[in-house]
Amino acid sequence: MAHADGTKAAQTHDAWVIVRGLDSDDNGRPDRVHIQYRLPADRSGKVAAVLEASPYLSGGNEEVRNHDVDVPLHVPQAAAGPGIQSPYERLLRPHGYAYVYAESIGAGSSSGCPTGGP
Repeated sequence: MAHADGTKAAQTHDAWVIVRGLDSDDNGRPDRVHIQYRLPADRSGKVAAVLEASPYLSGGNEEVRNHDVDVPLHVPQAAAGPGIQSPYERLLRPHGYAYVYAESIGAGSSSGCPTGGP
């Protein structure tokens, strides 16, 4: 499968990175950051990666309201659909870079408590 611009479509991989020492929602478990990554089509061995981190990769958290904090907040699920895509990925992946998207703590499929401000 290829994109409209002719670049080869990459398989999307999902993973969760455990942030040891950070329990921002005070649930007794370390926070987990959801990442999606795509590797270059032609690769052998290790490759350089570009990381794009944002709280908005899965859209805003429009459906989140004030809620009871004494209940489980997050159950990781496989990503639906083609996943996140940036124009920078389409530019850099054909040149041999892997592209990694990281959803901020408490946003998207990442666990934890989102923060606002400094």
